[in-house]
Amino acid sequence: MKKSLHLFISLTLVFGALNITYAQFDYFNETPDFLFSEEGKYGTGLGIADMNNDGWKDIVVANGNDIIRDKVQIYYNLGDGTFSNTPDWQSTDNDYHAHLCVGDLDKNGWNDIVVSVYLGDSGFGSPGKIKVYYNYASGIDNSPSYISESFYTFSCALGDADSDGDLDIAATGGESYYSVFDQGRIFINNNGTFTDTANWKTNDTACSYDVDFADFNYDGFMDIVYGSNGFTSKIYLTDSTGVINKIHAWESSENNLLVNSLDVGFIDENIYPDVVFTNNNQEGGDGKMKSYLFGDGTLPLSSMANWESDQWNYQSGVYLYDINNDNQLDLISGGWWESLRIYCGMDAGFSSAPDYTFTSESVVEAISLADLGKEQNMQITDTIVVSQDSASVFYMSKKPAERLITVQHNSTFLEYNDYCFVPGKNWISTKPNILQNDTIIIHFTYSPYADMVVSNWDVENFIFYNQMEDTVSISKQTSKLHISIYPNPAGNYTRIEVPTNINTALVEIFDYAGRKIREWPNLRPGEHRLSLSNISLGLYVVRISSSEMTYSKKLVIK
Repeated sequence: MKKSLHLFISLTLVFGALNITYAQFDYFNETPDFLFSEEGKYGTGLGIADMNNDGWKDIVVANGNDIIRDKVQIYYNLGDGTFSNTPDWQSTDNDYHAHLCVGDLDKNGWNDIVVSVYLGDSGFGSPGKIKVYYNYASGIDNSPSYISESFYTFSCALGDADSDGDLDIAATGGESYYSVFDQGRIFINNNGTFTDTANWKTNDTACSYDVDFADFNYDGFMDIVYGSNGFTSKIYLTDSTGVINKIHAWESSENNLLVNSLDVGFIDENIYPDVVFTNNNQEGGDGKMKSYLFGDGTLPLSSMANWESDQWNYQSGVYLYDINNDNQLDLISGGWWESLRIYCGMDAGFSSAPDYTFTSESVVEAISLADLGKEQNMQITDTIVVSQDSASVFYMSKKPAERLITVQHNSTFLEYNDYCFVPGKNWISTKPNILQNDTIIIHFTYSPYADMVVSNWDVENFIFYNQMEDTVSISKQTSKLHISIYPNPAGNYTRIEVPTNINTALVEIFDYAGRKIREWPNLRPGEHRLSLSNISLGLYVVRISSSEMTYSKKLVIK
């Protein structure tokens, strides 16, 4: 069984804020819209990133857990937010794969895959390792080009530990079932390569099961947090020389935490990142998720949780995202043989009981959100003035960033090699230290209505498509929709191609107040020219519906 801000001078939405009020919580359907992979794979690690550089987010899954030795797989986006049921790429090697992370390690413009291998070839009797599958224009490696020293590790994360503008690898250490206590590790990136042995280890040992980077004390440099099973969870801060200290600066006061997953985000309104831990009660935890807020930049030696959830049994999987667009992060969580639940953000915390519970139960491993169909992406510009003596880490105002477009230091655009970022996160780390009163301008895209992907240990993996405007709604039997609307932006007309796999379609145009502007009923498959005459310039939503499907897309008339 599994073990298992910143000072923002301006915020510009290219299309403006969408002030839409919805009568009820209808962001996702109660059951998954799409299932992928077959049962028996024990899907665990999950990443969402563009792996083939076609501009569309793909899904990476690592299989195995502590049950079987299996493969790492990629499901390529079909160019409309949908996917095949079976993987398009998979590794040739098999392992007890746990969690993974994705990012461009060697700065060649292609996202690589880093995977924690929990157990060695013989199972619990042997330790695992860290592996890297490098990605190139010619394709992704089918077998790992990098394998670390042997140690038990269930999770990994990417961040810039040494502030040199490239991504380093952090890994958890330890295995709690058989009381194997170990150190957390960081493998430092050296021009895209890594040594077999870790360059940094925590002084203390534990059974850590999740890890992430963040600038917890807002000094402009990366720190690291470990969530542990049967031990206190800890934060290690960067010292005055820019090196992460091996002695922890903070630990949780509670002694009944069995952390399986964590996520970092700005839960309250200050400039200091906060953290949420799941708390699995399999081996004695109280089964309540907990969040810790860090408010003044000086972390206490220890602190109690500022918020805790109602009690679950086996919690695992957590993700922070502003689902209802009220500028407060909401919390999505899962468990083993539990339903996914959503806790809405409120008053620097969350509701104690879930505001929404999904119908399907599964053994949730990881949760991630992204706008898979790019229907609702909008461009944002954040302007940040450095208030510290110098800084390397800068946060974007929205999580997650869909695509990083450009980074500008004062009047100069930084080269790609001068900074790094991780797909799905909302920070960048620059190679040059940016001095006090200098300005960093970050251009990126964000979706207020992202789709949700869930890896599962006992059944197929899930996709829940966001049901708000501009979002695809797909039946489990439909693997791909191909609907073209062009030109877009449009003038006096646009064309729409109705797919051949439906009988007739109703096409409607709505403004962003929800008012229907025009409709075309009973359109048969094929191309149709739609007149937009006498419709005011602006942003609209085109909805195509039939008995087989519903599809919505943004339309700009200019």
